Formats: sequence, structure tokens, C-alpha cells
Amino acid sequence: MSPHKVFTAPPPYSYDHEMEYHADLPPPYSPTPQASAQRSPPPPYPGNSRK
Repeated sequence: MSPHKVFTAPPPYSYDHEMEYHADLPPPYSPTPQASAQRSPPPPYPGNSRK
């Protein structure tokens, strides 16, 4: 029964850790999509091929 009590303690701890991790992910993830959109317009690949 001792191991059962220990198992119940980790669940709540994981939730707190996940919430903090999720909050740190949004900031760095936001700049990633913007950089991809800016990289899409500058690539003159089709223009060079037509030349």
C-alpha cells in the first residue's frame, strides 16, 4: 500500500510541470511560424528557373 500512495503523489506534480512547460513553449513557437512565412516570399526559385 506504501507504493500506491507514492504513485498518487507524482500525478499532481507532473501536471504542474506540464503547465509550466506549455507556457514556455508558446513564446518560442510563435516566432518560428513567422520566420517561415517571411522565408516563403523571398525564395526566388521559380523566377530563376524561368530565366
